[in-house]
Amino acid sequence: MLERLAKRRQRVPVNIFAVAWAEFVCGPVPPSAIEDAAELLGEPVPLGGIEASVAARLFNESGRRRVAATSSDSQSSAFPSRS
Repeated sequence: MLERLAKRRQRVPVNIFAVAWAEFVCGPVPPSAIEDAAELLGEPVPLGGIEASVAARLFNESGRRRVAATSSDSQSSAFPSRS
């Protein structure tokens, strides 16, 4: 199925906002799924001020509790750092 999705991505760009990517990698999700998603979706798209405000409002309205993002093996291997 991943191969079929990857072929579709070649025809139609598929992206993910950085805030959604961060939520995804906070899991729980196995490292292999993070690698597959990174390959399929490419580099996460940065947020502008409006998008960040909407994301924060939706997060707060959802009742989710804030969890500190940590740098685990599964999170740090999906994309190289930009340093």
